[in-house]
Amino acid sequence: MSTPIHNFRIADKTWQPALEKANSIGISLTFVVKAVLQDFAKRGEVIISAPTEIKMPRSTQLLSQRFAKTTQATIKPYKK
Repeated sequence: MSTPIHNFRIADKTWQPALEKANSIGISLTFVVKAVLQDFAKRGEVIISAPTEIKMPRSTQLLSQRFAKTTQATIKPYKK
């Protein structure tokens, strides 16, 4: 079963720089949006800062290796 598609409006002046930043560190903007929404759903808050640690499933870690190499972030295995 595939993930449902959802649409939302966002100004190009926000979208383009975010897309360029995500691409520059080797992650998709979809990944960024999903991470923020998942965190918001879980915690009820949005933290706006540069990450120093990112916890994610192993499958996502493999996709994000370029991100870890280009930032100061530490990637640790996700534990529930």
